[in-house]
Amino acid sequence: MVRAKSTLFTGGVGNHVVATADLGSAILVPLLALAAPFVALALVILLLWVAFRMLRRLRRGADQATALHHLRAATSKALSQRPSHDLQASEGGPHKQPSPCYRAGRQLRGLRFSGSYSGL
Repeated sequence: MVRAKSTLFTGGVGNHVVATADLGSAILVPLLALAAPFVALALVILLLWVAFRMLRRLRRGADQATALHHLRAATSKALSQRPSHDLQASEGGPHKQPSPCYRAGRQLRGLRFSGSYSGL
């Protein structure tokens, strides 16, 4: 139908252009039909990979939030147990022992680098 109309409008001069386009589409469409399942599989794998990374980041963020919560709880507990003279010493005066807040932070960092708390 297209060739007949191209013959009518161009006097036969445009038939080779229409035939070339027809041949190109006859080759391209089956190749696309063969490639489509592989492209779809690649997209599914890509989406799964992205979803896995996002879930891992969310989980890692939740673990860091949990660790921060534990650090804050340990710090507030340590502050509530500190005697008032220790508070004055930590504000600039010399003290012999590290403060409980410092010890709580060191314990948390020790967990982080020892590998026993792998979520951080």
